[in-house]
Amino acid sequence: MPEALRRAMTVGTIRATVLARVVRNLDARSGQADALLHEVGLNRGLISDDYSLVSLKSYARFFDRAAAELGDRWFGLRLGTEIRPVDLGPIGALMSNASTLSQGLDDLCRHIEALQSATAFSIHRRGAQTHLTYRITDPTVGPAIQDAEFTLSATCNVIRSLIGSHWSPIELHLRHPAPQTTAIAQQTIGAPVVFGNSLNSIVLRSADLALAPLNAQPDLRTFLERHVLDLIQEKGSHRSTAERVDAVIALLLPHGVPTLARVAGEIGWSARSLQRALTDEGTSLRTLVQQHRHRVAQAMLEERTHSHAAIAHALGYADATVFWRAYKSWTGSPPSGIRKGH
Repeated sequence: MPEALRRAMTVGTIRATVLARVVRNLDARSGQADALLHEVGLNRGLISDDYSLVSLKSYARFFDRAAAELGDRWFGLRLGTEIRPVDLGPIGALMSNASTLSQGLDDLCRHIEALQSATAFSIHRRGAQTHLTYRITDPTVGPAIQDAEFTLSATCNVIRSLIGSHWSPIELHLRHPAPQTTAIAQQTIGAPVVFGNSLNSIVLRSADLALAPLNAQPDLRTFLERHVLDLIQEKGSHRSTAERVDAVIALLLPHGVPTLARVAGEIGWSARSLQRALTDEGTSLRTLVQQHRHRVAQAMLEERTHSHAAIAHALGYADATVFWRAYKSWTGSPPSGIRKGH
């Protein structure tokens, strides 16, 4: 990978409180947590403080290894059903005191950095349906199957906690291929689970966004939001404008090449201010889109589970032929070279 693209990567971290929940569950079921932590370069001392940070890549590897150790393909999906707003710390408290579910999900999208970096949540409203999309933007993390299923399952359970236990999504969409049987997944979620999509997302009814969280106290929001922003600042993760834009590109690109105005709106800036900030950092939206496409193409090709058509869709290209030509223009070689291990 060219050095310029390598420098553009955002290395992910996650709060230890999330890893600690996986460790506790593994301790209770197998007692092999310490060996697996050591295997991925972690140790129990790192999770003694819920607010400490650990490598997102190591956490995702540990999660996948834990599921394999337990022989439980649906470990993450099941664990997600235990998550409540309180388990998300101040973000969960902020969501619980939103005036509507829409505001609560906006809180999650805007402040996920306080819990997990190199990560993007985004809401896409499409008439009667809304897609809440989740993506890790650090391409070194890999497929992270257990994390993806855990995160979407946990988010569904948080929504249930907010607006009522009767709620269920329309569908769950997952990027990775389907296993031999998916019946347990659908029973756990209470809705169809569709695999092999270009993005991980929860499909919910747009009408649900207007529902108010139970027992919300909106007067607490100013204090809670300040606390969340302080956590982001303490984390030392005041990302560059380019990094913030890259996270937005990750979510908008499958729906078409994002415009400057659309990206600016997603991060709460004017188009002029965003363009000026990117110019000051020596880059542009066009450059960032190309860098992002290259990184994601490399990662998806190396997974060897995605067709060229699926990659083209994820990158916002019209079809596989357009992607093939673009990739060859970046690297001088066709994407089939990656398939052969070159």
